[in-house]
Amino acid sequence: MTEASTDPTLPPISVICDAAREAGEIALRYYGKSPKTWTKPGNSPVTEADLAIDTMLHTELRKAFPGFGWLSEEIEDDGSRLSGAPTFIVDPIDGTRGFMAGSDDWAVSIALIDQGEPVQGVLFNPALGELMVAEAGKGAHFENAKGDSATLSPTKKDRLEDALLAFPGPSKTSHVFRKHPKIASLALRIAQVGQGKLDGCVASPNAKHWDIAAADIIVREAGLNLLHADGATPNYNGASITHPALVCGTRAMCDALQGMLPR
Repeated sequence: MTEASTDPTLPPISVICDAAREAGEIALRYYGKSPKTWTKPGNSPVTEADLAIDTMLHTELRKAFPGFGWLSEEIEDDGSRLSGAPTFIVDPIDGTRGFMAGSDDWAVSIALIDQGEPVQGVLFNPALGELMVAEAGKGAHFENAKGDSATLSPTKKDRLEDALLAFPGPSKTSHVFRKHPKIASLALRIAQVGQGKLDGCVASPNAKHWDIAAADIIVREAGLNLLHADGATPNYNGASITHPALVCGTRAMCDALQGMLPR
């Protein structure tokens, strides 16, 4: 689908695609079969599928790239991501509640960060067999379950009027827009703007690196923006892994969406 990276310090993007597909195979073994479930602090659910995928990805990717840092939702942060080395950021199942409910709006999310910026990203939706892939400077691509692939083609709408948006909660403006039903996976919500299924997206505060990193590079490479509510670009360096409210779309759409956020 995409060419291998010419940067010798980074793996070919196919390595991450293969890892995501293997993770998807694990997920489907539990999907629709009432997997064991626990509640983490913060009332966030985790299933045995999340844990099995996280363990597999950590084992395989760290074995293949032992000098790389690591951050994932289900493994305690070991600080390796702060070493300055390229770092994998992983959400084994983004949209766990959707996975548990048997819906198809969840995904395996894997990103590679270098110098605080996402340089590779893969989102794989096993329930639909759909893959989104991006690599810095090489564009963003979509592959369906049949193996057909295409460059992502966003709508690039600039105005709220009649835009189809993923927007949490009530708006503080009188602008008329169409609100998309909630998508369990935040990563998919964002990436679907790059895919052209949505015209824009807002994410509530407190998203974590693993929720957005892969989707970030996907929309960037599709020619769009993922921005903090104040207009800053997300950065993945530093001790904090939590983000304020986020907006996604063209720059003009992001400006409009920022005006809809509570102050």
